[in-house]
Amino acid sequence: MVPVNSIPKNVKDLEAVPIQTGKYPTVFVRDIAEVSDGADIVTSYALVNGRRTVYIPVTKRADASTLAVVNLVKQNISKFQSVLPPDVKVSYEFDQSGYVKRALTGLIQEGSLGAILTGLMILLFLRDWRSALIVVLNIPIALMAAMMALRWAGHTVNIMTLGGLALAVGILVDEATVDLESVHVHLSRGKKLAQAALDATNETRVPRLLAMLCILAMFTPTMFMVGAARAMFLPLSLAVGFSMVASYFLSSTVVADSFGVDVARA
Repeated sequence: MVPVNSIPKNVKDLEAVPIQTGKYPTVFVRDIAEVSDGADIVTSYALVNGRRTVYIPVTKRADASTLAVVNLVKQNISKFQSVLPPDVKVSYEFDQSGYVKRALTGLIQEGSLGAILTGLMILLFLRDWRSALIVVLNIPIALMAAMMALRWAGHTVNIMTLGGLALAVGILVDEATVDLESVHVHLSRGKKLAQAALDATNETRVPRLLAMLCILAMFTPTMFMVGAARAMFLPLSLAVGFSMVASYFLSSTVVADSFGVDVARA
């Protein structure tokens, strides 16, 4: 609810609203009508199982959690019932938290599927358990880093941000996969493990950066949106961007560190 200064505090204040102004005497509402605090004639009503009901919607504030509000309402149903007559029954009929729950489930499923398939691919072609583990761990760490960045940017975890994170899962594995494949190419040339990891990271750093920037460029227009479109699509774009940036830095540091390279010193 947004309070504005055009809402009268007293019903009788509406009688002073001008209807017609000009060279003639001003005509006010009180001159042609009587203002009273009444209600519309009931033309429709809610039915539950064929019985008349009083439907009370519960809405959350922008900074509140949908799941937390739903859980609190369910927990306090008995308190609502205790202050009503015995012949009045309070029941929980409908909520929209299912959308959020399905979005969370979808993100977990997409992340798990991406991690499993990518890990199997690394095992199949590179035959290295360490490389497969690095790729699998890259996904949840990048997603957690993106959530922290979203919170720092003032955004919450909602359907749009969860959709952005799910969208980015398929791209997150590319950064680490390219770096790991390059490490094994250098190993095939007879280099030591640490040196191969360092050379591979330096060799792929710029191409991986350019590939990431090309993908992020597609989401840049959301920065210039206004109104409802900006409120909806900017969090999605930031979720994709933060997760990809996190994946890039992880693939540039964790991969080399896992092979025994001191990235800071190198």
